[in-house]
Amino acid sequence: MNKILLFDYFGVVASDAYWYTIKGVEALNGRAVEIEELSRKVNDGRISWQEYCKEVAKDLNISIEQVLERYEQHNVNEGVVKLINELRATHTVSLASNAASEHMLPIMRRTGLDKLFDETFFSSDIGVSKPESRFFEYIMQFYEKEAEDFVFIDDSLLNVESAENIGIKAIHFTTTESLIEDLDAYINTQ
Repeated sequence: MNKILLFDYFGVVASDAYWYTIKGVEALNGRAVEIEELSRKVNDGRISWQEYCKEVAKDLNISIEQVLERYEQHNVNEGVVKLINELRATHTVSLASNAASEHMLPIMRRTGLDKLFDETFFSSDIGVSKPESRFFEYIMQFYEKEAEDFVFIDDSLLNVESAENIGIKAIHFTTTESLIEDLDAYINTQ
């Protein structure tokens, strides 16, 4: 049976080192809680990407342009991209990411990743972030499918466990090689 495969973006399909830089600086400044809350607000669509960047720039004492420039530097996992291209021949492949679509869509268009997915689901558009079960329920409702029709791949164990708690098969991403093995074992035994 063909599955709907849901891939997380950050830490699976690609990464940007800037978030980790910010987390480190914020921890040193004693503002880690505030930046985490700002991140939740932008991911849930409660503030705009520009508002988020303005606050980060102010907090780090750099320009908004510098923040935007650093956030746009993405390292694409070519192994995962190759795997997704292969999987698309037999499965629906969608992106399921905690991110602001107004930030991500231009980057995905620029890198060609927008053509990689049948659908893109951003928490900012859904109004709730992973690990909330409502994030996954929204996607299931969109496809009009049950939990067993999905496989979710994420580098966050918390998000993986949340998906599993509502019946979605989930794979904790660590390496491209282990993902290939895990997907092969799961998809070919169902």
